[in-house]
Amino acid sequence: MAIGGFFKLPRHKQFEFKARYYDADKEEFEKRVRQAELEVEGFKKGDYVPNIKGKMKKHLIDQKRSGSPYAKVRKLIIAVTVFLLFILFYYLISFFDILAISK
Repeated sequence: MAIGGFFKLPRHKQFEFKARYYDADKEEFEKRVRQAELEVEGFKKGDYVPNIKGKMKKHLIDQKRSGSPYAKVRKLIIAVTVFLLFILFYYLISFFDILAISK
């Protein structure tokens, strides 16, 4: 019996593969259609209230937060660096003026 299994060829492995296709435009369209259907159903029931004010507030808040959280610190560091460079150049110029006068 052991010899019979020795000469036996292995079977090929089988699997099922379903190709998937993702269309971002189609997903976005379907999302908008579902949202519109929900709004229409709410409008028919009488409990639909457009949320334009809330959307505008959210947009304005997002606009403010879209900048880097370290922007103020970065501006402060740049301002301090420029100020220190200005002082350094001022003292270097005054130092070289003193050397030029003493000669």
